[in-house]
Amino acid sequence: MTGIRFNIRQRRFKNNKKRDRVGPDANHASVSARGTAGVASPSAALVACIPCPAPVVDGDRKISALNYPLCEAFGVRAGFFHIGEAIADFVRRMSLSGSPGLLVIGDLLNNDSIHKNTKIVSRNGTVYDARACQTADNRTLITLVNAPAQSDANLDKIARNIVENLPGAVLSLVRQPDGRLQCGYASPLSQGLFGRGMDELTSPRADFRDLIADEHRWAFDDAFRCGTDTTASIKLEIRVKNTASGLVLVRCFGAASPAEDGTVICDIRMRDVEDRQRVADDRRRLRDLLDLVIDNIPFMINVKDAHNRTFITVNRAFEENTGLSRNYILGQKELHLDAELDWKSRNVHYDQLLESGDPVELPEMIVETLNKGRRILKSRKFSLIDQAGGLNYILWITEDVTERRNSETGIRHSEQRLLDAAESLTDGVALFNSANQLVMCNTRYRTMWPGREEIA
Repeated sequence: MTGIRFNIRQRRFKNNKKRDRVGPDANHASVSARGTAGVASPSAALVACIPCPAPVVDGDRKISALNYPLCEAFGVRAGFFHIGEAIADFVRRMSLSGSPGLLVIGDLLNNDSIHKNTKIVSRNGTVYDARACQTADNRTLITLVNAPAQSDANLDKIARNIVENLPGAVLSLVRQPDGRLQCGYASPLSQGLFGRGMDELTSPRADFRDLIADEHRWAFDDAFRCGTDTTASIKLEIRVKNTASGLVLVRCFGAASPAEDGTVICDIRMRDVEDRQRVADDRRRLRDLLDLVIDNIPFMINVKDAHNRTFITVNRAFEENTGLSRNYILGQKELHLDAELDWKSRNVHYDQLLESGDPVELPEMIVETLNKGRRILKSRKFSLIDQAGGLNYILWITEDVTERRNSETGIRHSEQRLLDAAESLTDGVALFNSANQLVMCNTRYRTMWPGREEIA
C-alpha cells in the first residue's frame, strides 16, 4: 500500500489509526475513513444505505468505504478489507483469494468510463452489473446490481438466431398419416443446400423424401424408423437433389421423437460434405498411387516406427525377397533372418540415426530367405522428419546385391585363369587397350621388354 506501512502482527497502521472492521450488525453496516471527531464521511453514510454490494473509491484510487453485502457476495471476512488501501492492491488480493471478477473495476475508474457499466462474476457465480458514478464529495461509487435474467422470449429469440445461422440446413420433419415426410420448418440456409425456396420446402403437399436420391431413400427411411423406435440418434451420409448442381453429398445428424399428439417429429441437420468428400477421394487416390509406385520399385523398402521400431509398411519386393507376407511383417520389430549379423551393431547404427538424423549405411549382410535361399543385402536408413521437425519414422532401402557380387566373383576368377594361362606360355604375351596402355602381360613379356610402362 502506497504511503502506509501495515504491521501485520499488531494489525494496525503505523500512524496508530485503528483499522475499522465490518460487522453484520446495523451499527457497522459500513466501513469508512473517519475524521478526528469520529464522524463518518458522507460516502460511508451513503454506502451504508445501499442494499447491494458497493465500494467507494476516492480520487487517489483508494478504498474510502464499503458495505457488508460486498463481503457476502465474494465470501470473505470483514477484516479482509483495508480502508485506505489502494484499489489495485485490493483487487490483486481478491484475485489471489479466488475472486478474479473484480479485476475489471479499474476500468470503471477511468474518467471516460463514468456512468458506464460492465459485468462482474462473484465467487458463487452470481453475475452483477457493475456501475460507477460520482458522489457529492468527488468520490466514485461502484454498485454491483444483480444482472437481469433473460426472459423466455429473449431466450427463444437467441435460440432461433443460433439455429438460423448454423451452416447447412436445419429441418423439422413430421411423419404424416399417409407416410409422407412434411417439412414443418426449414432454416434460411436450407434454400442454398436444396436450391429451392422456403415455400417449396415447407409446402404441406410436398414429400421431403422426393429430395433424397433414390439409392439413399431407403437408408434415410430406415434411420428415421430406428430413431423413432429407439433413443439412438440419426447419423448417416446421403445424397440430396439440388436443382442447380444435381446430387449433393450431405451428412445428417439429429433425432426423432413422438409429439404429444402421437405424430413423429424428426429434428435433423444436414451439412454439405461434397467438397470434403472430394478432397478425401483425391487424397485416397494419391495414397493408392504412392503405394503402387513403392510396390513397383525393385529395391526392398520398409518404414519403421522410430519409437517402438515396429514395421509400418513394406513393398512387394520386401515380401518376395523375405518370403514373408505383409500381414505377418507389419507390427513386428525384427524378423531375425540374418543369423550372421551382429544385432548389437545394428542397434548402434539405429541409435546413431536417431541422434544425428543423417543417413546411415549398414554393412552388407547375408540373409537366409524362404524363397530365394542365401542372399546378400546392402541397406541404407533415412530419417523421415515431419513438418514439426519431429523424427517419427525410419525409411529402410535395401538392395539385393547377390547377383552383382556373384558376377564380380566370376570376373575375378576368369581374370585369374587368363593370367595363369598367360604365365604358362613360353612367349611374351601382353594385352593393350584402345589407348595403347598396357593392361596385362606375363612374366616372359616383362623379361623381354624390361623398359615397358607399368600396367594401367
